[in-house]
Amino acid sequence: MGNAGSKIIGILMLPFYTHYLSTSGYGTYDIVNTYSAVLLPFVTCCIADSIFIFPKDKSILDKTRYFTSGLIFCSFTLAIVLFLSYLISIAFPCSFIGRYVWWIVGLTFSTFILNYVQQFTRSIDKMIVYSLTGIVHVLAIALLSLVLLPTYKLNGYLLALIISSLISAVFALLFSKSLKYFRLKEYNKRHLIELLRYGVPLIPNTVMWWLVDGINRPIMMSEIGTDAIGIYAIANKMPGFISMLFVVFSNAWGISMLEEYGKKDFNLFFNRTMKNLVFVIAIGSSLLITCSKLMVSILASSEFNSAWKYVPILIVGVMFQYISTLVGGVFMAERKSKYFFYSSVLGATVSVLMTFALIKVCALYGVCIAVTLSFMCMAIVRIKYAWKSINLFDIRYYVFTFFVLILQACIYIFNWGVLVDIVTMVVSITLIVMLNRKELSAVMLLLKRIIKKDEL
Repeated sequence: MGNAGSKIIGILMLPFYTHYLSTSGYGTYDIVNTYSAVLLPFVTCCIADSIFIFPKDKSILDKTRYFTSGLIFCSFTLAIVLFLSYLISIAFPCSFIGRYVWWIVGLTFSTFILNYVQQFTRSIDKMIVYSLTGIVHVLAIALLSLVLLPTYKLNGYLLALIISSLISAVFALLFSKSLKYFRLKEYNKRHLIELLRYGVPLIPNTVMWWLVDGINRPIMMSEIGTDAIGIYAIANKMPGFISMLFVVFSNAWGISMLEEYGKKDFNLFFNRTMKNLVFVIAIGSSLLITCSKLMVSILASSEFNSAWKYVPILIVGVMFQYISTLVGGVFMAERKSKYFFYSSVLGATVSVLMTFALIKVCALYGVCIAVTLSFMCMAIVRIKYAWKSINLFDIRYYVFTFFVLILQACIYIFNWGVLVDIVTMVVSITLIVMLNRKELSAVMLLLKRIIKKDEL
C-alpha cells in the first residue's frame, strides 16, 4: 500500500515539475533517466533481482553471504564505470552523453543502492519497511525538488532524484536492520555465482525492455525533437494512476507465486487470481481513458496540454505490459529467467521496427502504437511459454476485455465530445462488469488478502 501512496505523491507533483521544466527540459530528463536505466543492468548484472529470490527462507549466515557478496561485486563494477565516465567526459565534452554522463552515473548508482536494499528488505519479510521506503523516497524527491528545482531547474531535479534515493536506501537499511547482514569476511564466491547465474540472463531482458519502451527516445530526438519527448513523457505518466492499482497487487503477487508454485491447485490459483486482477485494472483503465484530458490539464502546465491525445493508446499498452508482468511471475517461481529474455527479444524487435515505420507517418501516435504493439506481442509469447503451468487461461475473456478498452480508446481520441466519452465509458464498464459478475465477490476477498499480506 505504501508504494501506491508514493505513486500518488509523485503524480501530484507534476504541476510543480512542469512549471519549472519546459517540454525540452522534461524531455532531456526523460532521456537521461532512460540511459541510466539501460546502464543499470550492465553495471550490476541485475543482482538486485537476484537478492530478492535467493536469501528468502535461508539461514542468517546465508543471508549475510548473499547480501555482502552482491554489494562487494557491484561496488567493484561501479568503480570501473566511474573511471570510464571520467574518460568519456574528457573525450566528448560537447556531446549529449559527455554533458550528462555524471548525472547518468549518479542516477544509476543511487537507483541500484535503493533497489538492492529494498529487494533484500522484501526477501527478509520486512514488508512494512519496504512499503514505507517507497513513501520516504517520493517525499524526499518532493521536498528536495521544492528546494532545488526553482533555482537549478533540470540539474536541481536530477540532484533531488539522486539524493532522495540515497536517503531512502539509508532508511531501509536502518529500519529493516539489513546492515547487520553486511560482513566483509563473509564474502563468498559460491553465493555470488548463484546471484549472477540468475541475474546475468536478465541483462538482455532488461535491455530488451529498454528497446521496447526506451529506444524511441533517441529516435524521437533525431526525428521530432526533445519537445516531443517531453510531451510523450507526460503522456506516459498518466497510466501511473493504473500503476497505483497494480502496485498494490504486484508485490504480493510475486510472493504468492513463490509460495503457491508447485502446489496441486497452482494452475487454478493463478488463473482465478489473475482474472480478478485484470478485472480491477480494466475498470481503472476505462475510467482513466475518459478522464485523461482533464488529468493532463490539471497535472501539467499548458505547454503539455496536447499530451492527452496519446494517453488512451498508452493505457492499452500498459494493460498488455501488466499481463506480461503477471505471467512472468511463473518464470520467477520456476527460476527460468531465460523466458523473460526470449519474450523481450520479440517485443524489442516489434518496437524498433514499428517505431521506425510509424514515426515519420504518424509522429507521436506512431510511437505510442509501436509501444502498445510490442507489449501485446510480449504478453502473447509469455502466455505461450508459461502455458504448461497456466493452461486454464481463459483467452476469450482477455480478448473481449481488450477489445472493449481499445474501442473506447479509439472513440475518445476522435474527440466527439464529453457526452460521447461518458456514454462510452459507462457502456465499457458495464460490459466488463457483466463479464465478471461472478468474480465480484472474489475480487473483494482478494483485496482483503492483498492488504493483509502487505501489512505483514
